[in-house]
Amino acid sequence: MLSHDSQPPVPSPRLSRAEIANFLTSNELRIREMARTKLSRGSGFVDSQDVFASVARRLDQLASGSGVRPRSEAELWALVRTVTTNTAIEKTRLVARVRAIASTEGLYGQELLKRLEECGGDDEATLLVHRMALALPAAVDRQIMFLFLRGASFTAMAVALEMTEDAVRKRWARLRSALEERFLGGQLDD
Repeated sequence: MLSHDSQPPVPSPRLSRAEIANFLTSNELRIREMARTKLSRGSGFVDSQDVFASVARRLDQLASGSGVRPRSEAELWALVRTVTTNTAIEKTRLVARVRAIASTEGLYGQELLKRLEECGGDDEATLLVHRMALALPAAVDRQIMFLFLRGASFTAMAVALEMTEDAVRKRWARLRSALEERFLGGQLDD
């Protein structure tokens, strides 16, 4: 509790988009090194430059929205480390998950892996996944697809969606067939 003569803490100054851009550009090599330590070997799809570009976009979005108000350079570095780690892990998990399912999910898995490997970076891969989601007719179908790509088991999906496991499996089989048809028909290509 503040006493009568105590002043509330003064909020940290908001960093402008230009200040964030300057900080990132002058520290690009250090940020890319952070990314390299988080990326799995042989992911093939992502590299430290992709992660750096994603970190720059996310921090720019923060700066242009609610703002970035670090109380110290150490706090700014903590934010950069968190965003870098989350970005690297997210990309690595998606690629690893798709590689793991490519052989068990038939043509859908093979086509998805092929198209992800052809993507020039994170933005293209994200766009591909969103095009896949938009091709699905119902919100529950999109939820199943996203949960599946995140590695959720059918049991976990059933609990999250309040469905039976068998219903989720059957629905996934129909979704997978629909996505295969769209891949083969070129409907999910640029």
